[in-house]
Amino acid sequence: VELLPQKFPREVEKMAKLLDFKPELFEDREAVSGFTVDDATSPDLDDAIHLQQTPDGWQADITISDVDSLVSKDSYIDKTALDRVATQYFGDIKGKKVAIPMLPKVLSEYRLSLHEAQLRPTMTVRVWLNTDCQVQKIALVKSCLRSSRRMAHSDYHGAKIVGDPGLPMNTYLQFAKQLATRRWSQGSIGMQSLRPGFNTDEEGMIRQGSVSAANQIVQEFMILANTSVAKFFQEYQQVAPFRVHLAVDAHTPTRRQIIEEVERNSDYLSLMDNLRFI
Repeated sequence: VELLPQKFPREVEKMAKLLDFKPELFEDREAVSGFTVDDATSPDLDDAIHLQQTPDGWQADITISDVDSLVSKDSYIDKTALDRVATQYFGDIKGKKVAIPMLPKVLSEYRLSLHEAQLRPTMTVRVWLNTDCQVQKIALVKSCLRSSRRMAHSDYHGAKIVGDPGLPMNTYLQFAKQLATRRWSQGSIGMQSLRPGFNTDEEGMIRQGSVSAANQIVQEFMILANTSVAKFFQEYQQVAPFRVHLAVDAHTPTRRQIIEEVERNSDYLSLMDNLRFI
């Protein structure tokens, strides 16, 4: 992976500092519940989860920071982010997570990060499932979130989430395990726990190590979100990019080429403009 400079062009940093939320930004958004689960040292919190029981089973919300609410398409910030493709993570160094961000820190770690008790514009993947964790209905919701708690992976003890009107974390874990079991029964071999001390990665390769309960919860919620969005776009016959982290070779199209292809062959943008419960 080619390393990118940690510093952004001065003009990009200047533009980013001027971006802020206007009150009307939140007027047409549904207020949703949720909390974040990430590494204790993670500065950028970009997704949150929430689970609640329904008469027929479950409602799962996976809520993601809405970058588009502040960063305009084809702006200098957008084009710079496009060139960087994604945030590059390099693990912990001296107890601190080191990364080269896709967006300036004032956005990725502050204004757009889902900090506890801070109101943020978001997009929510809402999935209704029956008691057997079979997906019954999917909606993409233009939302806003005031995270009830910032939870670290190491905080998991099966306790009730403080300030969240949800369920005990043990319930989240059992839900995640049920999702995983159904996924494996359908042929998935990735992200699977084998005998103690061994599991498979997202490519299905056997790795040594174990997956914590908190990691498994987040992992299954994110997989549920990804598969649900894919089903949503399939139902509405929309073309969408499919991102594979490890697919980097001479035949892999650039991010810019993928976006141009989507815009040529899809009514995706008008769909997103009119997005509510569908």
